Amino acid sequence: MHYLVQQLRKVVGAGTVDQSTIESIELLVGEAFPRLSEELLFKPNPRPGRYLCYQDPDYDFVIMALVWGPGDATPIHDHGTWGVELVLQNQLKVTTYTDCEVNPEPIDSSIIGPGAVMHNMPPARDVHKIEHAGGDCAISLHIYGRSMSANRSFVPGRGFEPRQLPVSVWPRPIKQ
Repeated sequence: MHYLVQQLRKVVGAGTVDQSTIESIELLVGEAFPRLSEELLFKPNPRPGRYLCYQDPDYDFVIMALVWGPGDATPIHDHGTWGVELVLQNQLKVTTYTDCEVNPEPIDSSIIGPGAVMHNMPPARDVHKIEHAGGDCAISLHIYGRSMSANRSFVPGRGFEPRQLPVSVWPRPIKQ
């Protein structure tokens, strides 16, 4: 994980995060998958939740591990920042929605498994929902362009509203 953090600092610190930068980050994360899966998998029984692994003091990006139990799902939401996600264990279903404030409609959906890397880049591909899709628990790693203690979630009949997100600290924080 330390190597990934150092490489992310180089890429993010080089300037504005755009589509080309996102593709570079996706490659870094994909290449790190074998090491990350060994380092980050909880043993023996992971607890569902959102865990902060690293928050960069200079470039504001964060690395989080999310543990999904059977039946866990996010509401339809957006981040308002770039993000790259990697599935470490089992499967997740990701559904992308139209960028509509009143009634977002599904555009596409896919089931992804270990080693799959995806991204979001506002405004395209930022409105989505993620849910557990297989196995006893799923674990994913998320890198965001800012702290993710809050986002906007869709509430039927009301539109998108700010929502606070619970975050626990990873048992072994990653140092720079």
